[in-house]
Amino acid sequence: MEITHQYQMGQLIGEGAQGKVFEVRQKTSGRSCVLKLFPNENHAAQKEVAILGEFGGNHIPYLIDCGVFSGGYGIVMEYAKGQSLEEHLKKNGILPREQAVSIALQIGAVLKAFHGHVPRIVYGDLNPKNILVTEKGEVTLVDFGAVLFGGERNEAVFGTMSYLSSKEEYLDPHRDVYALGVLMYEMLTGLSPTEGVTANKADVHHLPKQLRETMQKATRLNRTMSYESMIDMYEDLKKCNEETETEGRHRRRKGKRKKRKECYYIMDMKRLWETGGGTMLLVLGLLFGIGLFVFGGKTEPEREDYRVETVRVTTGYSLLGQGAEKPGKGAAIIKEIKRGP
Repeated sequence: MEITHQYQMGQLIGEGAQGKVFEVRQKTSGRSCVLKLFPNENHAAQKEVAILGEFGGNHIPYLIDCGVFSGGYGIVMEYAKGQSLEEHLKKNGILPREQAVSIALQIGAVLKAFHGHVPRIVYGDLNPKNILVTEKGEVTLVDFGAVLFGGERNEAVFGTMSYLSSKEEYLDPHRDVYALGVLMYEMLTGLSPTEGVTANKADVHHLPKQLRETMQKATRLNRTMSYESMIDMYEDLKKCNEETETEGRHRRRKGKRKKRKECYYIMDMKRLWETGGGTMLLVLGLLFGIGLFVFGGKTEPEREDYRVETVRVTTGYSLLGQGAEKPGKGAAIIKEIKRGP
């Protein structure tokens, strides 16, 4: 079907081994789309149509149209938002753990669907240029020129060498597993595994245990010691996500505690109690003496520039370390005067 006149040509976005990519505008709706232009309706174009048609909308652009375009074969797809992960890393450097794991988990969800498909699909060229990330951290996978379907063999090895575990030409989901492990390493350390080992600069022992072990297992060259496919790795990625979310909540709670107004406890009753009963008796004696001094002696006249605060320190064993709401049995009232408004 001829689709040339349905779209207004825009600027060139990129160019790859399989074809050129342009921004176009759909004349009927006015919306911006992406056109991938192939020389003809070849096998690579057919594979891309199949991927977009079946998986589009789930971290993959959805298919809008396809057909003859200006003498070639055009595939029109959703204009996915975001900048490439490559640009994102250059701009932000090492990513926070939660963000890095979230990106890996979203990519893992796509690859899990591919590896569980019948026939099995291997993406084959996972690298930062083919991953778009929005400001909200939402991920879209693009460019399916290196995709392999069940047992298919490439005439030439497509892919980016630093993300390939070997020059294996046959369908092998370990290609995607290894590439995602390398991406995780780069997001968390700023270096590739090879650079980290050579420069001795990318120590990962500071990372949480599950995250560290998942990343290292994915990048093992010995496939018998690595994940067979993303179906296996995805379960560990979910554990990594839970681990980093828990760590993040703990960090945020700790930050909030630091911002709270401190209570004016004169002594840490709980800590003193843990030292033994003798210490507790000493504390009670001190509190009694302070009470006599404060309430029994003469008090200094209060001036307007003073602020008077009353603090109740619980002495009862069952309420030890907690502030008493009202004066009563087991509570000593201590009056403090603080200068200032």
